[in-house]
Amino acid sequence: MKTKILTIAGASATIVGTVIGAGYATGKEIMTFFGIYGKSFYIFAVLFIVLFAYSSYLFLEAKPNLLNKKTYNFFNAIILISEFLTMSTMIACLDSILSLFFSTKLILITIVIACYFIMIKGLSGLMKFSVFTIPILITIIIIVCTKNLPSLSSNQFLEIEASTPKKIVFPFLYLGLNIFSLYPICSELSKSQTKKTKIWTALFSSLFLLITLFLICTTLLRSEDKIISSELPLLMLSVDKSSILTYLTALAVTIGILSTFLSSAFILANETKKHSKHQNFSCFVLVLASYLCSKLGFGKFVEIIYPIVGFFGFALLVCLFFAHQKSKTKSLASNINIKT
Repeated sequence: MKTKILTIAGASATIVGTVIGAGYATGKEIMTFFGIYGKSFYIFAVLFIVLFAYSSYLFLEAKPNLLNKKTYNFFNAIILISEFLTMSTMIACLDSILSLFFSTKLILITIVIACYFIMIKGLSGLMKFSVFTIPILITIIIIVCTKNLPSLSSNQFLEIEASTPKKIVFPFLYLGLNIFSLYPICSELSKSQTKKTKIWTALFSSLFLLITLFLICTTLLRSEDKIISSELPLLMLSVDKSSILTYLTALAVTIGILSTFLSSAFILANETKKHSKHQNFSCFVLVLASYLCSKLGFGKFVEIIYPIVGFFGFALLVCLFFAHQKSKTKSLASNINIKT
């Protein structure tokens, strides 16, 4: 029983850590995809979480060779490009956070080097980091949002202008964005799980995301235009309130950044194992290259690249769904033939 609980906790924390990155923890990503619905955001948030729970379970349950070789290679290439861009995005946001408190780049470089050493530990390093830090992250988000809510207008609910087509497709694009990284992560996590633990993992990770999504959305949409349009909305809101909330928010964002950075780094490192004999050196090159690409800035990644990645992520989900149904049909037909 204890082993099952630890398995579920580790897997759930890893999934949540993969999703709650810089964009999520700062509120920038959430405002981009859910701020366009104003006070009706909760309808689309619930839709997203339900689809996310199903997608997580599908990915955990999916067989390694479910997709045909050409389809797998296509999506694998897109995933690898996406994960590299995600690593760069996380470093760009971390740089933005640290520059608010420190004038030196030495702390940023030190943290990136520390991530390299966690990265070379593989899945065990990622899961240990997630189990230790994600509960802290969720707790801080709850504290920061609940502390900010009483000081906000009870009637005001902002809404970011957007076209009708955008409002229709954005929940699905956001789903695609978040599950894109999950496919390779879930493939590794599923190796140590039973069907029951897979269900509980999908449910718990989705529940934690729902709680944080509701709190962040409600808090920011009841703030001001200048806050939700900033690159770091939740942090900017906390800066106006108290120094303690500011530091807590900065810590939460930093944890979110590092957890997603390490998830992306794990996916890329896992792929390089197949092609390189010098694994540690390959990891070093990946970290260095992502650091250099981070100079493009955080906001541009979220507003331009994230929706594109979301499109491919949702396409991957559709392909896996039909491939999974086809596999189940073949298995059922095979069982019928054996019995007859």
